Amino acid sequence: MLNGALGLDLQTGERFHRSGFDPSVALAVLQAFQRRTIDPCVYVDHSEPSVWTSSTPSTHPDHIVSFGDDLGIGPLDDVVASRLILAFSLLGTTEEVAFTIGAELSMVASTHVDRDRQYGGFTITVAPPRQSKWDGVVAYCQRHDIDQGAVLAIGDGPNDIELLDGAAIAVVPEDGHVDALARADHVVARADDGGWADIIELVSP
Repeated sequence: MLNGALGLDLQTGERFHRSGFDPSVALAVLQAFQRRTIDPCVYVDHSEPSVWTSSTPSTHPDHIVSFGDDLGIGPLDDVVASRLILAFSLLGTTEEVAFTIGAELSMVASTHVDRDRQYGGFTITVAPPRQSKWDGVVAYCQRHDIDQGAVLAIGDGPNDIELLDGAAIAVVPEDGHVDALARADHVVARADDGGWADIIELVSP
């Protein structure tokens, strides 16, 4: 979950993998948003709520609605100072904002910028430095004694690059990001067209 920051057993609630920001880096990330009068979503390692934003969130309104009751409202400086921060996000923003913040933070964190196909505009997610979804996959494989050299993975965005590079078989939907498609061993139809179901054919003997 959260670009490899958290590995969570959905049956038991046990966390088998966790990787968050160093507090000083988390503060630097938040300040990069705040200098532009932007209040992002902040994801924390806490059961309820697991997402925080201010009373004036800058992410798309429908993104806020999607969290339902799993959303805390409060001063983000206090959240960053008191909790383990797993990720930041801003959805449905402008191209200029997404790429400017992404470039500024690229030296201290793992930033992912892409077109936002759900809310329009662009999206930026910020994860701890050198962290990726592949970290979570490796932790899961170690937990269950699975050969990580035999993993099939599907991904479509810039935040899936390390996952696709690490997998033995990389699958990308046809509407994926150009950098993801460049790594594809197999290209399947869009998710809206049932493309993920094609994976069954790839793993069937």
